[in-house]
Amino acid sequence: MSFMIAFGLASAMLCVGLIIRTKVGFIKRMLVPTSVIAGIVGFFVMNSGLITAIDSEMYIEIVTLLFTVTFISIGLTSNPKSKATASSGRDVAKGSLGMGFTWNILYALTPVVDPDMLHTIWSAVNRITRNGVHIGLEERVSVYDALKAVTINAAYAYFEEDRKGSIKEGKLADLVILDDNPLKVDQMDLRDIKVLETIKEGETIYQADI
Repeated sequence: MSFMIAFGLASAMLCVGLIIRTKVGFIKRMLVPTSVIAGIVGFFVMNSGLITAIDSEMYIEIVTLLFTVTFISIGLTSNPKSKATASSGRDVAKGSLGMGFTWNILYALTPVVDPDMLHTIWSAVNRITRNGVHIGLEERVSVYDALKAVTINAAYAYFEEDRKGSIKEGKLADLVILDDNPLKVDQMDLRDIKVLETIKEGETIYQADI
C-alpha cells in the first residue's frame, strides 16, 4: 500500500513538474527533466509533514528511476542544423549515448550510503529503512555472511583476497577493534557497535577516546 501511495504522489508531482516545465521559460529551454522538478517539489512536500503515510526512501527510489529514464531520453530530443543531419539521426544517437554515459558516470560516483560498514551490515541483516519499513525480508543475510561481504568477499571482488579481507599470516594487517562482538549482539544493535581502534598495515590510524 505504501508503494502505491508513493507512486501516486510521484505521479501527481510529475504532473506538477510538467506544468512548471511548460510555463517557466528558462526551465523549458534548459531541458530540465520533469522528474527532476517532481523530485524537488516532492522533497518539500515530504518535509512539510503534511503527508506521513509514505516512506520517503521509496518515493526517492521511484523518482530516481523516472529521472534515469527521462535523463537518457533527453538525447532523443534533437535540434538538427540541417535536414541531412535530421534524416541520418546521428544527432539523436550521439545525444542518447552522451546522456546515457554521463548519467551512468554520475550515478556510479554517487554514494548509496555513508561509509559506515557496521550500518551497512545492519541494513543487510535487517532490511529496514530509516522510517522502519521492512523491504525484501527474503533477501536478508546472516550476520556472518554480511561480515564476509565487507571483508574477504569485498577483497575477492577487487582481486586482492591474497592480501586483504582476513587476518592471516602474510596478509596486510588491516583490521578494526570493536567494542562488542557482531556475532553475539542483538541484530538490531549491530549499527550501535563502536569502533575502538583502526589498524592499517600494522599501524594504528584511529583510536577512540575511552
